[in-house]
Amino acid sequence: MKKSYKELLTNTVVFAVSSILSKVLLMLLLPVYTNTLTPEQYGTIELATNLSLLLIPFVSFAIQDAVFRFTVDNSIDRLIVFKTSFWVLSFGGLLLGVCSIVLYFYEPLRIWRWWFWCFSVLSMFRSALCLYTKGTEHTTVFAIDGIVYNLILAVTNIVLLCFFKLRIEGYFSALIIAQSFSIIYLLWNVEKPSFRELIKLPIDSEIAKIMLLYSAPLVLNSISWNLAHTVDRIMLESMRTKADVGIYSVASKIPSLISTIMSIFIQAWSISAIRSYGDKDGKDFYSSVFQYVEMMLVLVTIFVLLINNHVVVLLFGSEFRQAVMYTPILMIATSTLFYSNYFGPIFSSVKKSKLLMQTTLTGTVINVVLNYLLIARWGIYGATAATLASNTVISFLRMYLARKIYPFKVDWFILAVGWGLIIFSCCSAMMAGEKAEVYILCALIFAVIIYRKELKVIISQILHKLKRV
Repeated sequence: MKKSYKELLTNTVVFAVSSILSKVLLMLLLPVYTNTLTPEQYGTIELATNLSLLLIPFVSFAIQDAVFRFTVDNSIDRLIVFKTSFWVLSFGGLLLGVCSIVLYFYEPLRIWRWWFWCFSVLSMFRSALCLYTKGTEHTTVFAIDGIVYNLILAVTNIVLLCFFKLRIEGYFSALIIAQSFSIIYLLWNVEKPSFRELIKLPIDSEIAKIMLLYSAPLVLNSISWNLAHTVDRIMLESMRTKADVGIYSVASKIPSLISTIMSIFIQAWSISAIRSYGDKDGKDFYSSVFQYVEMMLVLVTIFVLLINNHVVVLLFGSEFRQAVMYTPILMIATSTLFYSNYFGPIFSSVKKSKLLMQTTLTGTVINVVLNYLLIARWGIYGATAATLASNTVISFLRMYLARKIYPFKVDWFILAVGWGLIIFSCCSAMMAGEKAEVYILCALIFAVIIYRKELKVIISQILHKLKRV
């Protein structure tokens, strides 16, 4: 079991480095876009990319998610998985071609329809290759690819937009070039059949059927997830004002720090959770990891709440100071959502993707209904309340169902105390005025005391590693 902990820690560090560097590169691109593209041009780009994200799960049958799950499964030939996904995605590419022809009748994207087809097809294949790479334990290759992809994307965007003034053509060209280099890099560095083997290798109809049965529910899951994270802004704009949308978007930025930090861990956890499922000490591993991750979630959430006011003003200016009123509720919503991501791999382990779809769909329906009912009355507070309710339902449903499938231990008392401290900190941030930071600091100190044993273990491990260096 020590191997499982080591693998989880190593993968988390690798993904953390890749994620941080990639996000820095993407942040550097923002001023390039805002200074070279008009709002109309940027709107066209957003329209094309969002339409691509919407259509890809449909035309690909979400086979990319099945690629990762079945590649990790050592009982199935990886090359069969590779070939099955290749032909499914090829068929998806043809369907996208039909969609691109239809786009002739859609004025905003008429002249860009073949650009749309090209980068969408490449995006499908790159996504599948990335997940295949991660599933075959080439985590370093996967992480390096993320850096290389974003570096090439940044350089080509700068060259094509700033120097050649190509605008929309430049953006799409940069995207296609970066995707192409990424695909070549991944193919060069992972286990794969040769082109001749790919053609000759028989398609296993049984494996194809199993993969499609697993991935098909994830199509609706993906659509529901995207809808749940956009409906609040759409309804705010239609029922209130665009200014409310801006304030709400800024209020969401700070909680996204928690989401970003925890998503790095989830990338590594998705591998370890599937590999350790059913092992002799698997339940102990799940319980121990959950305890440490719960500790990090509580400490990070309270700390971000402590610095929230200063960060909002520093990053967005005093004009958006109003956003700090809504951040605490969204902070709880984001922290709650972590549990849905943590327990998700358990459903993947037993290939019950329908449960992922059903829980997400339930949360999405709640989100839409509550946004409709609450925004008209409470405005931004209504949107935050709807998000919190939706995320909480999804997370608790997944926790309940996951523990029915794999009943590992949870220290409910520590869990309750940790969440009590988060709620106390959020209430302090919203209602305690000038004394808020004092109360939140006290909550943080108390959290450190509660989790002192876990912190001691982590610190001792870090010191041990440093001594070896």
